[in-house]
Amino acid sequence: MSAVEPMIYRVPPEKVGVILKKIPGYGLIGVDVENEASLMDDMLTSEEDRMRYAREKVTENGADSAIFLVKDDTGTLVIKIGNVVTIRMRIREHRRFLNDLGLRREGDGADKTGC
Repeated sequence: MSAVEPMIYRVPPEKVGVILKKIPGYGLIGVDVENEASLMDDMLTSEEDRMRYAREKVTENGADSAIFLVKDDTGTLVIKIGNVVTIRMRIREHRRFLNDLGLRREGDGADKTGC
């Protein structure tokens, strides 16, 4: 049995705020936030709290980079804010998410986002 390579899609950092508003509608499985400069992320107990905190961090600081990974029939949005904050959101409906947002795989040429 061979391991399946993840598919990687570029996400324009300026679109992350809009995507965060839409992503719960794609079968949100989980949200993880790691903030190296704060203990606040360790105290968040619910998905709603982690999602609110993720939105707050993106609103305050903007995203420096973002990618969307698809592996094992799960999509994961990974957002980096500097070298300090990493946000990961896992969704079930990754095909519809990719189609709706018009994301293209790394190396597929021009970006087209329908956000």
